[in-house]
Amino acid sequence: MGQSLRAICGDRGMPDRATVNRWLETHREFQREYVFAREFQAEQIADQVLEIVDAEPPMVVDAYGNKRFRPGWLARQKLRAYARMWMLGRMLPRKYGRRQSARRSGID
Repeated sequence: MGQSLRAICGDRGMPDRATVNRWLETHREFQREYVFAREFQAEQIADQVLEIVDAEPPMVVDAYGNKRFRPGWLARQKLRAYARMWMLGRMLPRKYGRRQSARRSGID
């Protein structure tokens, strides 16, 4: 469901992080399922980015009766979206990482 490994391992009845790491080293099927789960998690995070940027801004009425954005809301939304995009770039760099332009060195 997009939860972090830290959150899952913190749940009662779930294995701790050391056990998960040991399983990753020794069980091929667990490795495949783990990779799939991480890709699924990345897709959940990508969906969160869209929800954040599509959110309607909450409006407040100031002392003069004018409607305005809630102070700090836009900065917070930008930070939330940027943090998730940064994570995506590390989780699935080929899909969500920064694009590097190919440059030739030397003379053709």
